[in-house]
Amino acid sequence: MNLLQTIMGQLGPDTIGKLSGLLGESESSTKTALGAAIPTLMGQVADKANSEKGASALFDMVKDNDESQDFSSMLDNKDALLNNGSSALNSLMGSRSGALTSILSKFTGMGGNSMTSLLGMITPLIMGSLGKAKSSMGLNASGLSSLLSQQSDSFKSAMPSGLADQMGSFGLGAAVEGVKGAAGNVVSGAGNLAGKAAGGVKDGAGAVGGAVGGLGRGAANAAGSVGTGAANVAGGAAEAGGGMLKKLGPIIGFLLMALLALFAWKQCGSDVKDAAGNAADATKNVAGKAADATKNAADKTLNATKNAADKTLDATKNAAGAVADGVKDGANAVGNAAEKAVDATKDAAGAVGNAAKNTVKKGAEALGLAANSVEADFVTLLSSGKAKVGDKIALKNVKFTTGSANLDRSSYVQLNNLTKIMEAYPSLKVKLEGHTDNTGDAAKNVILSKARANAAMNYLVSKGIAKNRLQADGVGGSKPVVKNTTTDGRKQNRRVEASILSL
Repeated sequence: MNLLQTIMGQLGPDTIGKLSGLLGESESSTKTALGAAIPTLMGQVADKANSEKGASALFDMVKDNDESQDFSSMLDNKDALLNNGSSALNSLMGSRSGALTSILSKFTGMGGNSMTSLLGMITPLIMGSLGKAKSSMGLNASGLSSLLSQQSDSFKSAMPSGLADQMGSFGLGAAVEGVKGAAGNVVSGAGNLAGKAAGGVKDGAGAVGGAVGGLGRGAANAAGSVGTGAANVAGGAAEAGGGMLKKLGPIIGFLLMALLALFAWKQCGSDVKDAAGNAADATKNVAGKAADATKNAADKTLNATKNAADKTLDATKNAAGAVADGVKDGANAVGNAAEKAVDATKDAAGAVGNAAKNTVKKGAEALGLAANSVEADFVTLLSSGKAKVGDKIALKNVKFTTGSANLDRSSYVQLNNLTKIMEAYPSLKVKLEGHTDNTGDAAKNVILSKARANAAMNYLVSKGIAKNRLQADGVGGSKPVVKNTTTDGRKQNRRVEASILSL
C-alpha cells in the first residue's frame, strides 16, 4: 500500500477548492503548500516510528479508520477537524510543531496562521490513512513502523527541491554539518599549531633575554645562557610544529647561537675597548694585539652568521614548498572524494528508480494478473503516481447472456482481478458504466446497460468491496468506440468500462 499515493488520492480538485476556501488562500497556493506539507509531515511520522517507543506511541494514536468517511466530508466540520488535528500534531511533533510550521510557511510563502490551520486539517487525513493501512493489512506496532520505513524514501523524493535541506530530517542537514565540523577541526588544528609555534618562539625570546643579561656578568655565563636559549627555541619550535619543525630545530638553534654570539662580541668588544683605553698608557702593544684579535673574531662570527642565515632561508623555502604541496594534495583528495560522492548519489538514484520499476512489476505479478492484460496495465498506471480521476479501462471480458443482465461465468476472472486491485488500493473508487450497440430500441438499451453495470457492481460487493466505493450507470449505445456497421464493431461496443472516481 502506497501511503503517500493513498493520501494524495483524496485531494481532488473539488477537495482542494473546498480546503482553500476554508483557509482563505488561493487554490494554487493551497496546492503548493499541500505538496510540501504532506510529504514533510509523513517524513516526521516515519522518523517517530524509527524507535520502538515511538512506534508504540504512534500505533496507539492510530485508530481503525471508517472508510465510509472521506477527507472531503471531514472538511464539512472544520472546527472538529482542527481540534483533532492540532492535538494529534502536538502528540506527533511536541515542541517541534512550531518550528515545522515556520519552515513550511517561509518555504511555501503561505501565512503562518494559514499554515497552522492547514497542518491541523491534514494531520487527521494522514492518521486516517495510517488507520486504513493498520486495519486492512492487520498491522501491529512493528508492522506499521516497517511500512513507514520502507516508504520513507518516497517521502523524501516527493518533497520540493531545497525543502529537505532546510528540514535536516532525512540526513542531508547532518551531512552538511559533518563537512562543516570537519572543516572546523582542520582550522582549529591549524590554529593550535600556530599557537604552539608562537609559544615556542616566545619562550626562546625569553631565554635569549636571559642570555643577553648574562653577558654583563661574564663571557662564560653568557655562552651558557646562549646555549640554553637556543636549545629552548629549538625545543619549543619542534614541539609546536611536529616532524617538520623538529628537522628545522637544530638549524634555528645554530642561527640564534650565531646571532647571540655576535651580540655578545659587540658587548665584549666595548668592554675590551674600554679596558684597552685604560691600559694604553701601561701596555700599548697589548692593546694593539687585543684589537687585532677582536677584529678577526668579528669577521669569523659575521661569516658564520651569514652562512647560517642562508641555510635557514633555504630550509624555510623548502618547508613552505612542502606545505604548499600538502595543501595541493589535500585539495585534490577532497575533489576526488566529492566526485566519488556524486557518482555514489547517481548510482543510488538509479537503484531507487530501478527498484520502483521492479515494485510495479512485482505488484502486478503478486496480484496474479496476466502480463500485458488491461488489469496489469491499470496497476502500472496506479503505481506510477500518474493516474488521475477519469482514467478508465475497458472490461472487455465481462459478458452477459444475450438481451439480459445475467453475468456469464467467464466474466468472473476479470471481475475478480478488479476486486484484487481495489483491495490493494483501498482509497480507490470506481464507476462502472454499461454500453450496448445500436441494435433495438434506444431507451431499452439504456435500461439494459444500467442493469448490466449494476450486475457487475453487485458482484464486486459480494466479493467484499464496500458499496460506497462503487457507482454504476448505463448509457446504452450513445458512446460507441467503433462504428456499428459490422458484427465485430457491434461486439466491441457491447462492453463495461471502469473509470476512476477518486484515488
